[in-house]
Amino acid sequence: MSVVVARKHGWDKLSVCACLVDVYCLGVEHALGPDVMSEVELHRFLPKYFRIYPYGWREAPLDLVRHLVFGAVDYARDLGFEPVADFAGAAGHLGV
Repeated sequence: MSVVVARKHGWDKLSVCACLVDVYCLGVEHALGPDVMSEVELHRFLPKYFRIYPYGWREAPLDLVRHLVFGAVDYARDLGFEPVADFAGAAGHLGV
């Protein structure tokens, strides 16, 4: 599963993080950001990031995203796997 979280950054920019999440075993396998971009850049980024998914992406509440990502991290830790080092920036972006 892939997630992208975009937050306001100033009046005309967004701070964007993305994670590849394995909810069945490894937790967070890959993390990007936070990167600052415009809304136009975000709208160009989303189709590229979600291109492997036949139905694209769906918006979801931030609480659900937090639950899925941190739940996957906790489950992976129980199995002996830590999230990638790049996850620290994305974790803060999720509102920990």
